[in-house]
Amino acid sequence: MKQEPRILNDQTILQLFNLSPDKVEKIAFENRRDALYIMITLSKEEQVCPVCLNKTSKVKDYTKKKILHAAITHKACYIEYRARRYICPTCKKSFAEHNPFSYKNQKLSALTVSNVLADLKSSHETFTSVAKRYGISTATVTTLFDTHVQIARRRLPKYLTIDEVYAFKSDRSNYVCVLVDYLNKTTVDLLPSRKKQDLLLYFNQIPLEERKEVLLVGIDMWHTYRSVTKIAFPKAKCVLDKFHLIAEFHKRLDKLRIQIMKEIQPPKAWKKSSDIKKQCAYHDRDKQYYLLKKFNWLLMKNDESIIEIDNKKWRLLDPNIPKKKNRKLGRYCNYYDIREMILEIDQRLITALNLKYTLDTFYKEATLETAKTKLESLILDMSNSEIPGFVSFSHTLINWKNEIINSFQLIEKVIQVKDKETGKMKHVLTRKRLNNGIIENRNKVIKQIKHNSNGFHNWERFRNRVLYAINDDSTYRIYSTKL
Repeated sequence: MKQEPRILNDQTILQLFNLSPDKVEKIAFENRRDALYIMITLSKEEQVCPVCLNKTSKVKDYTKKKILHAAITHKACYIEYRARRYICPTCKKSFAEHNPFSYKNQKLSALTVSNVLADLKSSHETFTSVAKRYGISTATVTTLFDTHVQIARRRLPKYLTIDEVYAFKSDRSNYVCVLVDYLNKTTVDLLPSRKKQDLLLYFNQIPLEERKEVLLVGIDMWHTYRSVTKIAFPKAKCVLDKFHLIAEFHKRLDKLRIQIMKEIQPPKAWKKSSDIKKQCAYHDRDKQYYLLKKFNWLLMKNDESIIEIDNKKWRLLDPNIPKKKNRKLGRYCNYYDIREMILEIDQRLITALNLKYTLDTFYKEATLETAKTKLESLILDMSNSEIPGFVSFSHTLINWKNEIINSFQLIEKVIQVKDKETGKMKHVLTRKRLNNGIIENRNKVIKQIKHNSNGFHNWERFRNRVLYAINDDSTYRIYSTKL
């Protein structure tokens, strides 16, 4: 009968626990039906009494400890540790020898605990998936995490970005407020609410001197963040994120498109009409409706957008792109032709597209010195458009005028780029505008943690889980504070 190969050997065990051969008296293996068992007895050594500090080598008795160990993951593995209890001849107190395999009062090996906590660094993992991997219960993994991982708030940075994400539902709020350091991309803290009174209560607990160090605060169009910034950070300027403002414009552009679609949509039974002239008119309106519904995304694209056709890159709206037959339209066309047909539907779409270009040009060409003048010109263009959605957008620009101008302030940032000559990564000092791009990426990870776990009910656990996974330098405590 062919013997099963040994999964571990004596040398492997010694390496796993950083033990030298002279520290181990006996090692034995037994591959039982339910698990692999490793029997270990440490060498007898002179001990120091923890009570009177006298040395002793007198053994009182032995106790057997069964410790779950993650030496292998495809089969359960246990350490049967024959632990000595020494007795002090001076004070008569007995005590156990040092246990190198597990933490105090735990039945899991230290390596298992370390592996469990290391796996939980990944946002893709859940307490349940890690528990199955190591053959322990989900409750045990949760307890290990709660007792070893407590992430403290980080110091407030000079350039702070604030945003919210729908990730934790509580009695106070359905949103989690996320604070991110723009320069080093670390998450400063997570708060269970984005309400004004809750944010002020949190920031007022931070020393004023620390809050004075914050110079810029990047926000979206949530008025509470602006109010809190003015109260909590005496020296900070509020910066409105560019992409949130452009997204707001796109919403109004899309509403205009939908309004025009409703106006031109032909009756449901237009094909049954006996009037030839009406039927022709309805046919044209049906094509226009199709263009606005199928190719609405062309209104949101810039001229610089790139697409790849037959392994060749083209500008999306290049009129020289090879044309393809569109059966609905009954003609050969490319994206340039289609957008031109869309603009012919209604003059308001031409006006809207011109305003979009004006807004894009404003963000491309304006500087901190010229932003005020160019913004006032942009506001005037929006208000003169006579399109209700864009007239109200001009009021939005007025409301956020100072924050938009502040967004053109440049800050120094060190980035990594690839050297073209050596091919190695190097650090380069650049000057960039503050934006919420980094925090949006962090929000994606937070949502992933929430969805993978099907939600959390314990706020402290959720906060620690996110901060532990999202910050590369976050770590766990070797010894539990609850032991």
